Amino acid sequence: MSDDLSRTRAVLVRGIEQGLHPGAQLYVSRYGKAVAELALGEARPGTPMRGDTLVLWLSSSKPVAAVAIGQLWERGQLALDDPIARHVPEFAQNGKGAITIRHALTHTGGFRLPQVGWPAVDWDETIARVCAARLEPRWVPGEKAGYHMASSWFALGEVWARLGDNDAAVGAFRQALAAEPEDRHGATVQLARLTGEATPMPPGYVRALFDQYARHYDLSLLEGLDYRGPQLLFEAVTAASGARGREPWFGRALDLGCGTGLAGAVFAPRVESMVGVDLSAAMIEQARRTGRYNHLHVSELLEFLRHESERCADLVIAADVLPYCSDLGPLIRAVARVLDGGGLFAFTAETHAGGGVMLRETMRYAHGEDHVRAALADAGFTVVSLAAASSRREKSIPVPGLVVVAAKPASTLPPSGITSNA
Repeated sequence: MSDDLSRTRAVLVRGIEQGLHPGAQLYVSRYGKAVAELALGEARPGTPMRGDTLVLWLSSSKPVAAVAIGQLWERGQLALDDPIARHVPEFAQNGKGAITIRHALTHTGGFRLPQVGWPAVDWDETIARVCAARLEPRWVPGEKAGYHMASSWFALGEVWARLGDNDAAVGAFRQALAAEPEDRHGATVQLARLTGEATPMPPGYVRALFDQYARHYDLSLLEGLDYRGPQLLFEAVTAASGARGREPWFGRALDLGCGTGLAGAVFAPRVESMVGVDLSAAMIEQARRTGRYNHLHVSELLEFLRHESERCADLVIAADVLPYCSDLGPLIRAVARVLDGGGLFAFTAETHAGGGVMLRETMRYAHGEDHVRAALADAGFTVVSLAAASSRREKSIPVPGLVVVAAKPASTLPPSGITSNA
């Protein structure tokens, strides 16, 4: 171990002795070769820290951002004392023109206060909030330090985005995916953004996304985004039922991606047995508290549908779920298998003027009308209604969307005898 790393070890040991932390891990590699691997102190009282001890790692993206900026510096694309506004001109708003990249890296910039909103708002809105932030009163950039939990790191991320190497970014995200196959941080989604390939969103990413803001989900959607997907779906299903000469009453309904139960609250009075399924256990717990569901399941949607009996439901709904699917074909075919003859599949989708599937800047998929119709036809569905309607707003602008009700042709088989069993 070099003298420099010996000093690093001494600092960590001193922190343990002073009670700043019970233990620490240190791992350094250079060109793929381990330079140092230490485990110091205790993981918890009475349990020694080891090299393979799993520990909570907060702010794990900060060193990644710092390395990315360092790579740009090595290539001569920026200087550490460049004002951030040289690369992101709108950052100069409200007294921040003198803040440099070095200040952002060292927590000395003085713009700690903005609520960035990520991931409930998209990247562009997050950057707009950071750029609009004011320099804190009596703060001279570079003269003192104060922890910038997120703001400066988003600013650095935007610098990188405007100067960075797309091919290098693709390589970095592929390495990240190889290191964490569960992909809770969404490397797959970033690869889709960079390459234009519409790939399935990893369950680990979607689960982590919704687990982290389940408690505030309803408030964010209903007030922040003016969300009205469940009501639009209910109105469409009611109209479709009337057009087919039947009452909107259903024996067993599946609510795919039920979330906290917003759709269940609207449909439950018209359903004998309401079944909800969601990837996020935290969302399911919120849904359970509503008392609207007869059964709830924590599961990936295709996996759940695979284990359901054929013709076991006469209604399947999916509100604000399809934006997390790329190709709709596999999901729609799975829904067709579990629907009884004459059953309805109702869903909302985000859309765009072109054809096929595209990943929007919000990291949500938009599906062209051609893709939706083709997927339904391939699964044997008849489109009862397909209407342009926005179920949510972003930056106060309605997001283009579709509200669709499709019917499975009436079966010539005997009635399925749908019950309210799970």
